[in-house]
Amino acid sequence: MKRKTYKLTHARLLERLEYDSALGRLRWRNKRNTIAGTKHGDHRRIYIDGEFIYEHLLIWFYVHGSWPKNIVDHIDVEGSNNEAGNLRDITVSENALNRAGANSNNRLGVRGVHAHGRGYRAQLMVGGVKLFSHVRDTVEDARAEWKLLVERHCPRVITHVDR
Repeated sequence: MKRKTYKLTHARLLERLEYDSALGRLRWRNKRNTIAGTKHGDHRRIYIDGEFIYEHLLIWFYVHGSWPKNIVDHIDVEGSNNEAGNLRDITVSENALNRAGANSNNRLGVRGVHAHGRGYRAQLMVGGVKLFSHVRDTVEDARAEWKLLVERHCPRVITHVDR
């Protein structure tokens, strides 16, 4: 997936906006310190120098001095919580683990587990490679195997595997 590029420079961002770490919000420097941006779905976005940019991306850029390499994820899965410590740069695969529940085409309704022969097997996709567990007798055992796969191969997102 190609990452969108923005014209905004770090120097220009610092000139126009100020980060309020207590609120996890950006404020306009030249508009009497008012909070920048508007709500857009679960997130906020800011119109700056001719572009709409999500606030969490701008905060990442503000704090780190560079645009994220991948996707900026909200660790607590709350899109409105833009505190710098709640943001992390993760891959698309890792971000997909934040979704709650199984895919709509999963007949078992158990995330990461599918029927295999007379048993059940966990499957995890990491970086375009499918990883499988051994076949287990119960859905619960296969689900436990999926959690182990996530812990082993995606350690930065283990907080969300029980969703």
